[in-house]
Amino acid sequence: MKKFITLAIIPLLLFSCTDYNVVPPARRTVLIYMVAGNNLYKNAKEDIAEMQAVAEKIGGNLLVYLDAPKNSEDALPSLYKIERGEIQKIKQYPEQNSASGEVLHSVINDAITAFPAMEYGLILWSHGTGWLPEGVFDTLKHGNRSKFRSFGFDSGKEMKITDIAENLPVKFEFIIFDACLMSNIETLYELRNAANYIIASPTETLVAGFPYKETVPLLFSKNIDYETIVKEYVNYYRNQTNPVLVSATLCAVNTQFLKILSQLILQNIENNEIKVSDTAPLKSYEYADPTVYFDLYDLLKQNIIPENVNRQLCRIFSQLIVFYEHTDYLLENLPLQDTAGISIFVFPYFQEELFSDYRQMAWYKDTEFFLVK
Repeated sequence: MKKFITLAIIPLLLFSCTDYNVVPPARRTVLIYMVAGNNLYKNAKEDIAEMQAVAEKIGGNLLVYLDAPKNSEDALPSLYKIERGEIQKIKQYPEQNSASGEVLHSVINDAITAFPAMEYGLILWSHGTGWLPEGVFDTLKHGNRSKFRSFGFDSGKEMKITDIAENLPVKFEFIIFDACLMSNIETLYELRNAANYIIASPTETLVAGFPYKETVPLLFSKNIDYETIVKEYVNYYRNQTNPVLVSATLCAVNTQFLKILSQLILQNIENNEIKVSDTAPLKSYEYADPTVYFDLYDLLKQNIIPENVNRQLCRIFSQLIVFYEHTDYLLENLPLQDTAGISIFVFPYFQEELFSDYRQMAWYKDTEFFLVK
């Protein structure tokens, strides 16, 4: 495996100079923020190799921040630039918790200061299980001790979605989650002002994640074609020979319509707490009980929005969702037909502590309702 090349002079040039206008900004700088101090380190290295393979096809700055296990060859977190098939170390950091908003903010600042651009893209790469806070429902899934986490998992630490939203120093052209279950309305709404577009999966994702050979060049197109990015991702999994691996969902969202959706809901709901007594007819994004993420559009039509505003709801969703694609099934047993691409959390039962966390989410503040079985 190719070792990272350290160019000691680069940090001096990039971080000691005060006049960054000497070099004209690139059209786009894309940062992949990889929280891989966990069991995904091997996959992180494979993804970086894929990026190197297509680096000559891009016109812009492709940066990778990698936080790896302490016992690995990349033990100290570092910021790299991938260019012409080579990977150059820009800055090395002391041991730090990369699943924290403060570190995310610091790394992004370093990236955009060293490599200014007219537009910025961010890929958040790690484990993910939706909006839920650190340490919640240790035993929710079959008694497993693997905890729900919002995004990232660095040596047992996790990052709240609210921490991400509060620590992004610029507005991005796009944010991509290369992580499970992040296309949920709670997360998307929290980040509605952080990016023009958000791409994420409403289901679990296979460990291979994004096919970077196919998608990285698309991220540097003059006019990004989000539909093509989604199609390339899903087609990569459609072409797998093992039926179990033919499993993928991906949704591209135009964030400017999220506020319109929340206003429609606020104007048309009567109760703060909405009981969903029978979830069987609903479309779930999880294959293992107890399921907590259900299709937002399906649930709104069936349980929340009056029938006379369904046409308005449909119109908003057609604007909100740029493109959504999926395989027929997830892991051969979860049907995905007729799903719309965005999930919503349904409490398996009411729990005051968890509800207290939910109340802090912008989605709840602006719609004033929650769902419980």
